[in-house]
Amino acid sequence: MAEGEVTGHKHRISKGKAELSKQDGTLYLRVFSANALLVHEEHQAISISQGHWMVKIQREYEPEGWRYVAD
Repeated sequence: MAEGEVTGHKHRISKGKAELSKQDGTLYLRVFSANALLVHEEHQAISISQGHWMVKIQREYEPEGWRYVAD
């Protein structure tokens, strides 16, 4: 489970088997089952296929410049 820094909302795997790890400051999600379902309170569930995935923090542009999306 990964908790949002600002709102406290959580991204979590509701179906399938997966593991979140951190290496050298980078987050990785390893999905062991054929598919996993990532859920969050504010958007639709996302199906993730088996594999080793790098987790990126989404950014958006505002007139003041780039900022990380508050989740």
